[in-house]
Amino acid sequence: MRGIYNPVAAGSDIETRSTLKQSMRNCLIILGVVVCQFVFAQAPADKYLYAKISGSVGMFYGGKFSMEYISPKGQTFAMAIYSQMRKAPGIPPDYTSPLGIFGKALFWSPGFDYPQEIRNTVYVTTGKVIALNSAGKTRLNLSGGIGCSYLKTPVDFVPIEPVVTAENYTYSSSTGYSVALVLNPVVDFAIWKYFGFSTGLISIISRDRVSCGIEISYMFGNVNNRKKNK
Repeated sequence: MRGIYNPVAAGSDIETRSTLKQSMRNCLIILGVVVCQFVFAQAPADKYLYAKISGSVGMFYGGKFSMEYISPKGQTFAMAIYSQMRKAPGIPPDYTSPLGIFGKALFWSPGFDYPQEIRNTVYVTTGKVIALNSAGKTRLNLSGGIGCSYLKTPVDFVPIEPVVTAENYTYSSSTGYSVALVLNPVVDFAIWKYFGFSTGLISIISRDRVSCGIEISYMFGNVNNRKKNK
């Protein structure tokens, strides 16, 4: 039985979502200003500014793009966009994907031919970098922060007779925003001045979903500009 529509509650929900999005926008602007001040105010000897392209596996499959800055004192700041997806929960056992048996042959393991739950998170983090060797090429990057997650989940599966494709269910999507806590401890391997890679863990925790995965990243930019000892 459906509940009675309450315009006051609906308006409050819309206002909350708008506040979350606006707060996230403000955080990005503030952090951008801070990073720019560090970049142009500090001497270039021991600061690093680079981009990361990452992939992750775990409770979700994910891809991430981030900009990261390490100050001469070893403090790190990052801004990131992180997109995740997985086979949606609650799919009926007799569900057939649009590609039918061909979909199972093409996507037998990840289930990409099934309805996907999608989670996009924009976040900012800060933390501390600890050098693991004297050259500074290997460093432990301990960071955490806060972000805003958008979640889209397929719901309300209704059986239908297949017509054009083999899909035998129709469904709608439930969407929503939530505040997210981000934990991202990694080990960076700054092999060359302008290139490196890193590996570690990433966890996104919000009221509606908790995810944890293993992350592998490529770093490019001003990754390691310490001069070699003569």
